[in-house]
Amino acid sequence: MNFKSKKDVWLSVLIWGVIILMFFIMITEQNIVVYIVGILNNALLLWLWFGTSYRIDDEKLIVRSGPFKSTIDIKTIKKKIKSYKNTISRTSAIFR
Repeated sequence: MNFKSKKDVWLSVLIWGVIILMFFIMITEQNIVVYIVGILNNALLLWLWFGTSYRIDDEKLIVRSGPFKSTIDIKTIKKKIKSYKNTISRTSAIFR
């Protein structure tokens, strides 16, 4: 089973704000170093935004977030996975 990541409003504002700000800086500065840093920065943020998902495969929970991948044995999860409103609580519940 594949699950897409739910994004909180504050995370949306932060990531898209940085992407828009970087594009603005790239347009106003017109410097090759700024272009390279801007393109790499925005590519990573977009990859993280669109490439974050969770997959349950046999006895493993596979977490992908852009270039990062983590595999967790489901048997090591001590508590029931629940939905939380707070992002920090949600993440810590998975890894307890």
